[in-house]
Amino acid sequence: MEGLSGNLKEKFTELTPVILDYRLWNDLDELLYVIEPISMFLRETEVSRKQDIGSVISKWDTVKAHLDLQFSNINALPMAASVENKWLTRKEKQITADLHRVAFHLNPLNRKVHVTSKDRKLIEDFIMKYSGNSTIANQAIRIFTQYKDSMSSFHRNKRLIAEENDTLEYWSTASAFHHAAPLTAIVNRVFTAPANSVPSERAFCHRISVFY
Repeated sequence: MEGLSGNLKEKFTELTPVILDYRLWNDLDELLYVIEPISMFLRETEVSRKQDIGSVISKWDTVKAHLDLQFSNINALPMAASVENKWLTRKEKQITADLHRVAFHLNPLNRKVHVTSKDRKLIEDFIMKYSGNSTIANQAIRIFTQYKDSMSSFHRNKRLIAEENDTLEYWSTASAFHHAAPLTAIVNRVFTAPANSVPSERAFCHRISVFY
């Protein structure tokens, strides 16, 4: 306290009870418990520099599940709702492109994820727009349906199952051996677009401008 002006001494005296209140530090510890895993997740993703646009939505869903779990256990944390709302706002700003949802469903690891009627229409419109002509587009849509429903050549195919961790290899195999070329052309355009290099957003890259 020595060396402080009278005004600063007064302010410090007012703040001392707050600083010494154990509830402040408990809240900070709880908030750190929520945020630290997210920070680690982002850093690990950025270090790899290998971004897969088909996993963008999955990454956001992972973070959302973490927030839901932690905030359900921290009902007394006043800032919990604020943190979650800000995070969801950031997600909405990032997931603005049809490209992310198309890529999500074309990622073989998400093949068994249910396609909502809204997403199916979005995907079909996307394919129609970028296939070149309606004949190829209709073929690509038919192949997509077979792929999602495990029909035809996509049913328990060991060669395709072996490539599920590599989207481009998976679709290359499907194209070469299972007549999936119309849809593979779309896949190649989606998954070969270069990533956004902005450090703060690299983990959840937004490639829509490059693709278009």
